[in-house]
Amino acid sequence: MKYSEVFLKVAELGAKMDTMYALHLLCDAYIDMCGVSAGSRTVYHRAGDGWKKKLGESKHELALDARNHSLTDLFSHINKRYKPEDYNEYDILPISEQQYVDIAEELLRENSDNEELAKALCAGIVFSNETEALLDFLNTQEWFLSYVETHHRDYYKIFLYRSELEESRIKLHLFNNKTLMKDFHFTIDFSHYLATDELKLIYQKDKEKELENTGDTCTWGGYEDVHDLLLEHFEAPVKRRTMRYRSFENQLHKMIVSHDSWAKHLHTMTMIEKMDKLGLVPLSKYMSLLKDEQK
Repeated sequence: MKYSEVFLKVAELGAKMDTMYALHLLCDAYIDMCGVSAGSRTVYHRAGDGWKKKLGESKHELALDARNHSLTDLFSHINKRYKPEDYNEYDILPISEQQYVDIAEELLRENSDNEELAKALCAGIVFSNETEALLDFLNTQEWFLSYVETHHRDYYKIFLYRSELEESRIKLHLFNNKTLMKDFHFTIDFSHYLATDELKLIYQKDKEKELENTGDTCTWGGYEDVHDLLLEHFEAPVKRRTMRYRSFENQLHKMIVSHDSWAKHLHTMTMIEKMDKLGLVPLSKYMSLLKDEQK
């Protein structure tokens, strides 16, 4: 895509803006276009996605959420004007790259008297067009592992952290879909589970309960339903639509295979190699899953 020299100059100035301020401005602009112009709303959304990418690369407390949530999921935490019940019904359009250029240039002209919004718009569009030097897979800091569905149509999400793949201890990170990831986060020593059948927490944070524990202070007390839900999930069957290339005995098996696949791509240890390095012996019922020759 080719933008005008004026657009790129404004983008250069905008790149120096505070990320959260830019996102706040673009959220305002997005809201103002709800029910007015789907094209303009779509371009403001794209600019916001560019800034969301920068937020995900930062040290901000919302960085983890920025990497793993949609822009509209974050809007209400960035700008109090955004009410999901009022604005989530508005979507964005599948428009061509040339249309993005045309609408973005038009919005720049329309916002000639709103310098701050113009800078946020132009810089965000440029950020959104930046491509990764490596495959997204290798650049990802967290890898989604599994959905854990509750009995109330909510769910938790299990992630692996890329930075921990080189560690001997296997850690699973659990997040509640109903809250920001920064506000609810449990870390489980999965290597301990494979050797003992005990779900051992090594970190837990629940902002709603003003709780944050590490190590031996962690407890499943008050979270027995989450504990039991995880155990049920490990034994649950894998849905057929996710079994196009191979079969799995259960969700636990699929998680082990996923971990080991990523580990091999990055030349790090598989789960059974990590267990061996830790001096832990997996329970016999898990041995066949860990030694799966199809991995």
